[in-house]
Amino acid sequence: MRPMKALLVEDVKIVRETLAKHMDWQALGFELAGVSEDGEQALRLIGQAPDDPPDLLVTDIGMPVMDGMELIRRVRVQYPDTRCIILSGLGEFQHAQEAIKLGVSDYVLKPVDIEALAEAVRKTAESIRQAHRTREEMRQADRIVRSQLPHLTANQNHPSGPPGQLKTRKTVDRILELIQAELTSSALSLQFIASSVYLSEKYVNSVFKQAMGTTIASYIISQKMELAGNLLKDPTVKVYEVCERIGYMDQDHFRESFKKHHGCTPTEFRNRYV
Repeated sequence: MRPMKALLVEDVKIVRETLAKHMDWQALGFELAGVSEDGEQALRLIGQAPDDPPDLLVTDIGMPVMDGMELIRRVRVQYPDTRCIILSGLGEFQHAQEAIKLGVSDYVLKPVDIEALAEAVRKTAESIRQAHRTREEMRQADRIVRSQLPHLTANQNHPSGPPGQLKTRKTVDRILELIQAELTSSALSLQFIASSVYLSEKYVNSVFKQAMGTTIASYIISQKMELAGNLLKDPTVKVYEVCERIGYMDQDHFRESFKKHHGCTPTEFRNRYV
């Protein structure tokens, strides 16, 4: 796994330089890829390599030109996998609470204690690693599922099945790819998948159920709940953060779906691993 990248955003020069020079970023698992003095400058820096955004953004809230809140909002939209830690003064605590709702990983009060920030960065690094492990497990599971699909083991270059079976194979392959790619999105649904493959909802659901033995909606829920279970094994990730990360907007709905799938609530599930 490549070194994770961090971006530090702080408008006060002495604080910015102190954190850049005296934090042992490498020991915490990060390469400090850049420093910026405001949110607008930070977005320009990220935009220079849009296909390789930072894994971690550490940002002050109160800054000129573009403050930390607006920076976080934009980063969450453009780079949803980037984790955020905020630096907040006591007078900005209300904003800090608002930032937490946006899904920031942690916040550290100012004046910044380097050890406190290092601990927040350390926890976030482990959370990122766990997310990478979870994604790899999902890819492996997806490969296993595909290998077991009826009619889907024929070599594409030397097809042995009739054209109808090959069409079904390609359709189910595409559906699985879409589910894996969009699993954390709240927009993932039968309607979304049908429109993405330019086929009717009835048809895609029929071929998927024939191949997988379950409906697309049920499969999506089961995959989201498996991902949620893996995320809950990391004690640094809060339950409401898990809910948001898998694309659930309603925590009660998430709790009900999780209990139906795992036989216990998210909190009970976590207690087994803590």
